Amino acid sequence: MRLVLAFGLAAALAGVAFAGSVPYPVYNAVHGRVVGWQPLGRGFAVAYLTGRPAGWCGLDGGSWRLALVENTTTGPPRITIDRRLEGSMCGNELVWLRTGRLTDGRHREVALSILTTPSIGATAWVFRIHRARLALVRRFFADRIAIKPAVVTLTWLPGHSPDGRTTREVWRFGRGVYRLVVKR
Repeated sequence: MRLVLAFGLAAALAGVAFAGSVPYPVYNAVHGRVVGWQPLGRGFAVAYLTGRPAGWCGLDGGSWRLALVENTTTGPPRITIDRRLEGSMCGNELVWLRTGRLTDGRHREVALSILTTPSIGATAWVFRIHRARLALVRRFFADRIAIKPAVVTLTWLPGHSPDGRTTREVWRFGRGVYRLVVKR
């Protein structure tokens, strides 16, 4: 009975260990420290770090990058689009990475948010996939950033917003751009 329980526990732990593993096409194509990935068509959108690990956290002096990895059946997986986002530093954290039709429901997009530090706040980018490049739709700055189709919500702790008074903004996508619809 103990042997059966030991094997069951080992199998369960092994499943947990592999559940968060980097998919092989991402591992094979990206030459950097993969932080997050999302399925995108036949491939993946990947947020990763490049540069030599430095500083006490290993993030100083590097760069945050966003890549689209194509998983082909005729050859090895490869990066089709790669874009530098910003420099990395201690305290950085990938908050979220989303793929899909995030603006008008007609175009494929990739969006991600990186927390610079809790005292500085987060930055989010929304990119449209346009042929062989990522076209920036809009960049947002706030303490917390949430995205759902056609809507981005920005929230700040009291005193952290650019004007010192605002605590919440809602931006809605329409006619090709994000427009501010609520400011509190």
